[in-house]
Amino acid sequence: ADLDGRGGGGEPGDGLSVGIGDNEAVRRDRGDMIGVDVIEHDLGAGPGSASSAGPGSEPRGGVNQRAQRRAVRASIGYLAHSTGLYDDLTAADNVRFWAQACRVPASDAEAAMDRVELAQRLRSVPVKRLSTGQRRRVSLAATIVRRPRLWLLDEPHAGLDTAGRDLVDGLIVAASEAGATVMFASHDLDRAVAVSTRIVSLSGGTVVADAA
Repeated sequence: ADLDGRGGGGEPGDGLSVGIGDNEAVRRDRGDMIGVDVIEHDLGAGPGSASSAGPGSEPRGGVNQRAQRRAVRASIGYLAHSTGLYDDLTAADNVRFWAQACRVPASDAEAAMDRVELAQRLRSVPVKRLSTGQRRRVSLAATIVRRPRLWLLDEPHAGLDTAGRDLVDGLIVAASEAGATVMFASHDLDRAVAVSTRIVSLSGGTVVADAA
């Protein structure tokens, strides 16, 4: 796979191409020195096919990005700093919404909330009334229920206590073992290294270190 990078004020893909094989993990940190945390698996279009530097027509995840945009979007789960949730809906309704949108059984929504250990008493509470850590768990459940083949996680440990961070580590490992690809940015380097098999360090958009 080729991972596009942004460095030195350039655009994604300017002067950076990092090849990644199957079953690899790369860490990404914030700041001048950037590492990328990726757990890579074959998504169906050959080794390292999850991420391509092509202009959009290249197959990604076994599908053509332009011709099958819906299939590409359906295969990606994105967890950002923002929750991506509907504040006026309850925690459970948010997760059920994504289950319905992705056409998966309603029981998967309950299973996803169980997986992130979201307490029953919180499931009927509007998201806007939840704490930061509780919202994070709901966002994780909404990601899980989509059954993504490519996970893009921005600071997945943020806002969580130790137990919550342990949970995230478990989810990353489980997703990888199930055949998904997980890419995440993290300030929690110890945890990132623990679930990574490879670390690529970047400075100004240039690879400066590449070690397993």
